[in-house]
Amino acid sequence: MCQRLGFRDVHLRPKFGMRALKPVDYALAFISSLWRAHRWLTKEPEGLLLLTLPPTLIIYMVPFLSWRHPRCTIVADCHNGALRPLWLALPFVKRILKAHCEVVAHNPMIAKQFSEALAMPVRVLSDPLPSEATELGSNDMQKHDMVVLVPLSYRKDEPLEELAQAISRLAGHERIRFVLTGNYARAQWFYRSLVGLPNVRFTGYTSLSEYFGLLAKADVIVCLTTDESVQMCALNEALGYAKAVVRSSTATLDEMYPGLGMTVDNTAESFIKVIPRACERSEELSEGARSFREIYEAGWKKSFSELEMVEVR
Repeated sequence: MCQRLGFRDVHLRPKFGMRALKPVDYALAFISSLWRAHRWLTKEPEGLLLLTLPPTLIIYMVPFLSWRHPRCTIVADCHNGALRPLWLALPFVKRILKAHCEVVAHNPMIAKQFSEALAMPVRVLSDPLPSEATELGSNDMQKHDMVVLVPLSYRKDEPLEELAQAISRLAGHERIRFVLTGNYARAQWFYRSLVGLPNVRFTGYTSLSEYFGLLAKADVIVCLTTDESVQMCALNEALGYAKAVVRSSTATLDEMYPGLGMTVDNTAESFIKVIPRACERSEELSEGARSFREIYEAGWKKSFSELEMVEVR
């Protein structure tokens, strides 16, 4: 989000790989981040400071910054991980958020849960679209192929078994080529079940630029989750590039992206039925994504402008 908004990133991440040094690493990162934020707010006393939570320690710099820079606006951008009971149970976290921060969440369902947990209003500020949605034409496969990009993290909320069944049964399809991203070492069984198929390519871990290159060249993006509360980054990225989308039908995604792309119910039969249809309708779905992108961007800008006008506490 900082990159999309043109914000300066003042947070230093821990870098030590040794487990024994992590406490020292976190402490050094906290002190360095606090100093950099303080220096920036000294130059921009009415600036907007956006904190992404978790991680944990960064929240404890808020009282000092709020006291030292009373004209700044501090926004806590709370992700799903901040709802973990252990994180919310940390000393003074709830008090700091309620006393010093404007709290935002990425979708209505998570915002409601935060509002209940903190006993305070929580705004919805969805993820911004990619800043450079360069739409490229042809892909690096044969021109008659339809490239279906499936961004994966290989985590428990993804219907991997059903996806593997569907891709296996679509292996004989003459036009569809599947490109699967992510670190497949997390699900070796999934990799082994598909790696020999002629229309399947595993990319492994890719850099951000490589990933966006794949995204720009794909015809259809498949975004799958079984978690009703997740707003998928891949879906936002596909929308930024105005791509034809096949997405899971969940409460959050249906509310935030009504009418975007084609939906599936996370069963193998649904994938087998919908993905080929999306390939056939890719140009039509892409045009629909362009129209939806304009609506989404306008709504996001309105939400953010309202956030910028929040009165300093």
